[in-house]
Amino acid sequence: IFYENVKNSNGKPTMLSISSDGSLVSTSPVTPVSHSIKEWALMTFLPVGYPTTVRKEYLEYQAFDTLQALCSYFRGVLCTKALLSGAGVGSAKASALAAAMTWALSDGIGMMGSVTFASIFASQFGAYVKEW
Repeated sequence: IFYENVKNSNGKPTMLSISSDGSLVSTSPVTPVSHSIKEWALMTFLPVGYPTTVRKEYLEYQAFDTLQALCSYFRGVLCTKALLSGAGVGSAKASALAAAMTWALSDGIGMMGSVTFASIFASQFGAYVKEW
């Protein structure tokens, strides 16, 4: 099968699928890359049926939630950098064991915090699904 971009009778870009014997297999409209990227982003990051399946405040909430998640990620990066610097990484006297133990301690404390949060608020997850 060969593909060829042409313009249809309305002047809009169309992709033709042509078999090896020259017969037309199918036609489909060609969408701009920016449109397909936007469509992908909407399908990926918004719930099915948006905007009719969520409250009107959802998009504002999601923007702040995303900002909070990015800040949390950057905080983690900066903390890890500080912990590794404190353990001597980057110094000629650095100990690989100290860096590894610091990294493991950092991850362990983060996991324990997540488990603690979940154990405290787990009973409310089902009752207030859209608020978490």
